[in-house]
Amino acid sequence: MTATKIIEEIQALPPDDRARVVEYVRRVEDADMPASFLEALGELRDGKTIPIADEHFDTPPA
Repeated sequence: MTATKIIEEIQALPPDDRARVVEYVRRVEDADMPASFLEALGELRDGKTIPIADEHFDTPPA
């Protein structure tokens, strides 16, 4: 299978599956990055974040 064929296959995937492929490639390419950072990227992708505003630094939310 050629790289062109693989790219075509990835482009044909539903968005969620494409995101999984991208995450996998990042993990392979970024093997030197800490696992916690890669987990944070996954949480960001999945919308598992909280909004942080400047005032939170002065008075953290409970």
